[in-house]
Amino acid sequence: MTKWHVITAGLKRIRLWHCLAAVFIGTILFLLINNDIGGEDTLDLSCYAELYSSPFVVDETLTFKKTLTLDIKLEGDDIKLAYHYGRGGKTLASIVYHGESLAFEAGTMTYKLQVDTASVKMDLLQVDLPGPIQDAVNKSRGVLVKDGVITFDMQIVDFDTINDFTLVKFKPSGSFWACRSNRAALIKEFAAVF
Repeated sequence: MTKWHVITAGLKRIRLWHCLAAVFIGTILFLLINNDIGGEDTLDLSCYAELYSSPFVVDETLTFKKTLTLDIKLEGDDIKLAYHYGRGGKTLASIVYHGESLAFEAGTMTYKLQVDTASVKMDLLQVDLPGPIQDAVNKSRGVLVKDGVITFDMQIVDFDTINDFTLVKFKPSGSFWACRSNRAALIKEFAAVF
C-alpha cells in the first residue's frame, strides 16, 4: 500500500464521535487558555443595589430612584473595585480602588485584598459628593493616610453559575452584594451544549 492509500483508509475509519470528541477537547482547551476554567484567578462581577429614602420625606427631588453599583474585576493578582452612585439612571459620582490580591483561601472562598490607591470621579453638575460615596471617601482617606493601604477580605458566600448569581461578603464591614458575572455568557452556552 502507498502512503495515500493508508491516509484514505484512516480517514474512512473516522466516525461522528471522533469529531465530537475533538470539538469537546478543543472547547475545553480554549476555555482553559482564556482563563474561564481553572488557570489564573479571574473575577468580573457587576453588583447592583437600589437605595430608598424614608417614605416621610417631603422633598419631591428625592423621589428619583437612587442606585449604588459595584464592579469587581480580579485578574491574577490585580484587583479593581469601582463603586458608582446614580440617580434616575445617571451616574453622579464614583470611587475606584486599585490594589492586589494577597491570597486566596479555598476552604472559605475568601480573597485577602490590599488596596493602595483610590480615585474619585464626580459629575460636573453635582455640587457635593453623594452620601454613600462621601462616606467611602472619608473612611478610605483616613486609613490610606494612616497605614498607606486598606486591607480587607472578600468572601464568595454563594454562587450559582446556571442562574448567574454570586453573593459576595466584605469583611470587616460585613456588607453583602448580590452580583452577576460579566463572563458567564460563554460558560452558560458551553453548559447548555452538554
